[in-house]
Amino acid sequence: MAVLGNEDLTVSDPGELMLAKDFYSYDDKYVLGQTNIKIPAKLTASQIVNIKNLAVIAYKLSDCKGFARVDFFIFYF
Repeated sequence: MAVLGNEDLTVSDPGELMLAKDFYSYDDKYVLGQTNIKIPAKLTASQIVNIKNLAVIAYKLSDCKGFARVDFFIFYF
């Protein structure tokens, strides 16, 4: 997801990678074009709020300015 700004931050909705196989590879995404992104990700409203809040915390702790991409991995078993 993207975090934009300095004092007043804008945070994008999280996206979800839709994999062609069980294992995510460079070739699947960049060479074969087999990976798609679904926005917004299939998450609950509560999960989205929590992830956005964590993205803001990471942005501020890292002293980012202007723009940053913040990734999260959620595993479902």
